Amino acid sequence: ALELYLRSLELAEDISDTLRIVSALNNIGVIHSKKRVTDNLALENYMKALKLSEEASLMDGVGTQNQNIGEIYFKQGNNDLALEYFLKAMNAYRSVNTVNITNSLNYMGKIYLGYGDIDKALKAQEEAFEISSVAGSKLDVARSLIALAETHRFAGRFRKSIAMNEQA
Repeated sequence: ALELYLRSLELAEDISDTLRIVSALNNIGVIHSKKRVTDNLALENYMKALKLSEEASLMDGVGTQNQNIGEIYFKQGNNDLALEYFLKAMNAYRSVNTVNITNSLNYMGKIYLGYGDIDKALKAQEEAFEISSVAGSKLDVARSLIALAETHRFAGRFRKSIAMNEQA
């Protein structure tokens, strides 16, 4: 798959198709993000795609790249930096009104929970749940409910946690 995406990138660059270049860089980054040892290559590709997305005002792309960068830092345990990128993703997604914002909000909730700030965690996750519900995105609803259940479990609200897990 990596070879095909590299070829796709080459072709997109040949015809100066920014959207396809961003897409190829993102996909190359996703492949590299699957192994911790190539996280640096994933970040390199995501950063290139982010720069191009910003230059072309592709706000969904700006959100996606910030989200992906945040996920790498989250996976590495660098929650402060991850939160910075999730906030940027959230703002970009909010500007184009997309359900993709729920991923950022749920990750932000996980980080706030790790900081011990249950109120902020719940606020982010409840917003993700509301957006997912309104959009009719069953997968995002389930992810938000699972995130909320984890936060309620952490807060000692076991019945609420169980009910949310069952609803998911």
